[in-house]
Amino acid sequence: MEPYRVKPPDKGAAEILVADDHPEITDLIAEVLSEEGFAVRVAHDGASALQAIRERCPDLLLLDVAMPKMRGDEVLRYLRSQGHRDLPIILMTADRWPERYAALGANQLIRKPFDIGRLVQLITMAVM
Repeated sequence: MEPYRVKPPDKGAAEILVADDHPEITDLIAEVLSEEGFAVRVAHDGASALQAIRERCPDLLLLDVAMPKMRGDEVLRYLRSQGHRDLPIILMTADRWPERYAALGANQLIRKPFDIGRLVQLITMAVM
């Protein structure tokens, strides 16, 4: 299975990389964001997300914390340490204390379960 897939974007659309190990979540987010006109790629673990970023850096990374191979907070820490300070990263977590991830460099945090409309709003504001 491919580590991510490309959805047909609108011309000139901002590209969002969605990294979550639950296909039902990535499928829903990808469908909604595609309908909103964004280009969407999907990764199902932290290592695949990093590989996708190395191949082509997205305009925004939507990153789950609890993933196999490499946790989202580890991906976040690695990206920031490697100079990806301008890449907007929205972290998704069911953690009771999501604020601790802001110190690692997350631009925004959203708690799971989340309102999909609120997620789209956060993404739209981050890429404008």
